[in-house]
Amino acid sequence: MKRIYSLDFLKFIMAILIVFHHYQQYTGMRMVGINFYEGKIYWGSLVELFFIISGFFAANGIPALKESAFKDYIVKKIIRIYPMAMMSVCMTAVAGFVYVKVCGEWFFGIRLTLWKFVNSLLLTFAGGAVNDGLGINDPLWYLCVLMYCYVLLYFLVWFCSRIGVNDIYAFALMVILGLSAVQYGIELPFLNGYTGRGYLAFFLGILLFRIWNSISHKILLGYSVVVVLLSLIIYIGVYSLFIANQREVFAFVVYPAIMFLALSLDEKFDLGFLAAFNFGALAFEMYIWHIFGICLLMIVSSATGSPDINKYYFMFVYVVILILFAAVMYNFAEKKITKLLNDKLNQCKKER
Repeated sequence: MKRIYSLDFLKFIMAILIVFHHYQQYTGMRMVGINFYEGKIYWGSLVELFFIISGFFAANGIPALKESAFKDYIVKKIIRIYPMAMMSVCMTAVAGFVYVKVCGEWFFGIRLTLWKFVNSLLLTFAGGAVNDGLGINDPLWYLCVLMYCYVLLYFLVWFCSRIGVNDIYAFALMVILGLSAVQYGIELPFLNGYTGRGYLAFFLGILLFRIWNSISHKILLGYSVVVVLLSLIIYIGVYSLFIANQREVFAFVVYPAIMFLALSLDEKFDLGFLAAFNFGALAFEMYIWHIFGICLLMIVSSATGSPDINKYYFMFVYVVILILFAAVMYNFAEKKITKLLNDKLNQCKKER
């Protein structure tokens, strides 16, 4: 699949909104107008859109998946996700200990223990066999669940190919299981509120890939325009209709429409000029580092009384700083580490 620059840019915008959401959540800052935490919209549900996009991209690799060994498949995912995630956990842990010394309390009430550190480092603290509450870098619960989704995808495809059943039924079942876990409050290992959100959205993304490749794009574009406009009208005019089951409305109605709009935009216009900005990579780095940055800001603010991080304009300044930091981490850490590990992996394959 060629790079879809509109989806990269969409992830970048989503990452900024998630940062706004957590900035207000962790600092306690509230604004008179739009609030990204405890406002009219639950902006935390943007994580579902991250899962949908991840599932959409994963769907393109399903044919090759049937010919891949599980070890080769999962090692590539580990190389892509773990190095920078583990680095961010370590740095956030260090910042957390400094926060205790300066502020006299644990950052956001997250007590740092050896058990929590190990599970945060391994991305096993949420959704799986371990239930240890908030992680050291808690938004990384998304990556915990994303890894489970990748593993499930491989074995679902393998199983369906073995018994000769169309895998679309398995993906639809995972969407239903995820929705059930969320709506019924199921709290079991690998089937709970965390994984439910992931299964629902990730496998929905795979189904949306199939829909995009089987239905007229003009029809999907028309549908998407109607849905987005209707959602805006309802939000502005009859907000009471927007309150109930907001996460489900976004996941099943609004986000697919936004996805199809972005895909149509990429299809109709040459967006190759966006490649230079690496928006997709910046979104990932912003997501995994923003809690570390918020912790540092609160340490500096508490120790010196400056800057006043509860001013709305400083939240925007913080995002600009975070984008610059993300660019540095991508170019001077992630790219080099990923290349090194991939080279080692290829060398090992040649030596087999």
